[in-house]
Amino acid sequence: MVSVIMPAYNAEKYISQAVQSILDQTYQNLELLICDDASHDGTARIINEFADEDSRIRFFSNKTNLKLLKTRNRLLEYANGDLITFQDADDFSSPNRLEYSIAEFERNTNLGLLSCQVAYVDKFGNIIRESNKPTTYSGVLSDMHKTNVVGGSIMVIRADCLKAVGGKFRVFFEGLAYQDYDLSLLIAEKYEAYSLPDVLYYYRQHESSNSKIISTERLLSKELVLHLAKQRKERGSDDLMDGHPEKVKEYFTKLKKPYQMDRSLIYRDYAANFMYQGLNRRAIATSWKAILNRPAKLVNWMTLQYCLRKSIIK
Repeated sequence: MVSVIMPAYNAEKYISQAVQSILDQTYQNLELLICDDASHDGTARIINEFADEDSRIRFFSNKTNLKLLKTRNRLLEYANGDLITFQDADDFSSPNRLEYSIAEFERNTNLGLLSCQVAYVDKFGNIIRESNKPTTYSGVLSDMHKTNVVGGSIMVIRADCLKAVGGKFRVFFEGLAYQDYDLSLLIAEKYEAYSLPDVLYYYRQHESSNSKIISTERLLSKELVLHLAKQRKERGSDDLMDGHPEKVKEYFTKLKKPYQMDRSLIYRDYAANFMYQGLNRRAIATSWKAILNRPAKLVNWMTLQYCLRKSIIK
């Protein structure tokens, strides 16, 4: 059986498509664990309607807003599947996502984590771009300490492999980002991991998603993940494993210093990320915030010029 984990917060606009894309899978032996994270829109009502019609849905509610990491970890405690995967409440999956994934796990018994190619879509579902993730374990080993090549909601994980690395997302990353990157690295360091060549997951790019929140802590979480991975490579464990979260906090404080010295740096970095994601208007608006913050800094004007030029010339 496959357990599909779906946290949901104020997702009434897209959650019906997200849920239906799981219920319509060509592989039907699944359970869909959905948790409403104290939404104040119609999210819970929509989930209830689905749950009343399909017994494979297990519906949970948080009394207070626990955010993504805690909600995912809560649902993982109730998962019964031999394989575990995720579905964000504003994204949707191809009907054969689980079928293709299970076939690959049956073919390769050494496989611990499997991903797929992703189509990034706008709020209407129109494709902006598609990913090109490594389809071999050697490719993942080559790239995984540079960027998040197998992490994210696209992860399909053997339950026993997840248990071997702690069984959940590491709680230190609560309120940060890249907790999925951290988890995928922990698994890929022990078991085979790679992506299918097929586009099986559709990631929606819209202004209100968590990945669009401008935050120094969220931005630098990737560097923190890579720092811990480097420690494991050098000595076989990292500071969190060794019970020294204070050392991780100290390192994180050092990472934040350049952003404290130049308050416009965070906007420049996010503008570059938004341009890469095809969110040109958001990139232009964010680069303008950098100028408002430090109008005398030439690099801020150059960033705005770059965003404008790239938006015009496609």
